[in-house]
Amino acid sequence: MNEGEDYLKSGLIKYISENFEVYPEQYGVYSCDGIDNRVRIDYLCKAKKHLIDIGFPSDYFGIEVKYFGPNAGLKKINETVGQCQIYRNSKFLKNNKQPFAVFLFSDIFIISRSYDESLKCSFFNTSTPDYIKIILRYTKLFNIGRIELGGGKFDLKLGDENFFRSYKSKQNKSITYNKSRNNLLGTIRQSGNVNKLNKWN
Repeated sequence: MNEGEDYLKSGLIKYISENFEVYPEQYGVYSCDGIDNRVRIDYLCKAKKHLIDIGFPSDYFGIEVKYFGPNAGLKKINETVGQCQIYRNSKFLKNNKQPFAVFLFSDIFIISRSYDESLKCSFFNTSTPDYIKIILRYTKLFNIGRIELGGGKFDLKLGDENFFRSYKSKQNKSITYNKSRNNLLGTIRQSGNVNKLNKWN
């Protein structure tokens, strides 16, 4: 049992459960070189109707939670990003499809902790170190992103850009949703003969 990851997961679920159906510990198959490999992702999530109605993709996306602790090194981070890319290209038993994106949530994005009055728990203020942003600018091309949250804010980010944001007002507890930027999914700058990756749908 990883107490650090358990703490991250418990806080994350409080942020996302209002807007997403959350399915923990989902199994799937990653095929490579003719060999089927069993994989397990921390969460598959699906937007609830009120988000789908404003344009959020109706299919599943993945979340991988990783606690690095004080000794996070570039090697571990690269391995985790590679793990997320494998999940992005895996078919999961939940719907026999690949998730349209996979988002990483990790303590490497946390700069401080504070009491969140709206959730009645101590949680995080998040940011992303510059060297991590460089890695994630690349993985954005393959629909691998990150989660940033805190103070009522919840962001799904691809590279430096928000794919989706929700924000809960501290004054009246109302929630504001920014429409998801589906145009960020699956696009890639021209490279050789490749113009685009497969779209999520």
